[in-house]
Amino acid sequence: EKFLLSSVICFALVFQGVSNPSIAEAASCSGIGGQSGRLKHSGQLNGISAKVCGNEIWKLVGKPSKPSKPVKPLKPFKPKSPVKWNKEFSVVPDRPKISYLGSKTILVNQEISLNSLAVKHTRNRMLLWYPTQVRFKPEKSAWFIDGTHVAAATQVLYRWGETGSHLVRLRVSYSVKYRIVGRSSWLVLPGLVNSESAPLLLAVDTLPANKSEFVSLVHWNCFQKSTALGC
Repeated sequence: EKFLLSSVICFALVFQGVSNPSIAEAASCSGIGGQSGRLKHSGQLNGISAKVCGNEIWKLVGKPSKPSKPVKPLKPFKPKSPVKWNKEFSVVPDRPKISYLGSKTILVNQEISLNSLAVKHTRNRMLLWYPTQVRFKPEKSAWFIDGTHVAAATQVLYRWGETGSHLVRLRVSYSVKYRIVGRSSWLVLPGLVNSESAPLLLAVDTLPANKSEFVSLVHWNCFQKSTALGC
């Protein structure tokens, strides 16, 4: 007991000799952030993901006093699996999706409407033992067809003048903000993060030879009997 008491006193004296000993240094991603209770936090963007960092600040206790009665030592608690409290995490936004009307086979000079389905969404994570949310909001859209940028809008009308296979991609830029749930307001991180859709392959073809632009009356429903006369 004497050895334990003297060790605690020496530990306190060592830290009392350090300049500004009342507050421990906190991990930081950047200067954009704040303090929520004992938690110091910050965040930053790198173009494709958002990173949030944090650490708790704490104060040293005063000089320990000798207990009046001997304290029975507690048995050390051994968890079945160690819990990892992360001081930082990184998240990426959803990949945007493309919506368009019609089939994947498009006629030459047929105009189609390509639409972005990117929406505002939230990622939920734990910063140490504090529930944290990161929110992504779509701000800009860029359309690329066969590798060439063709438009900057959430919706674009496009037509092809010749047959062939064509690759469509959509890139969306998101603004980002985060908060410590129940402890801080939303904090906006400067900049944008980008996410690109999966490639969409479209086939452009001419009207098949056995088809006609004229309307013809048939006895059978062509969906029921495709071999019927006129189908």
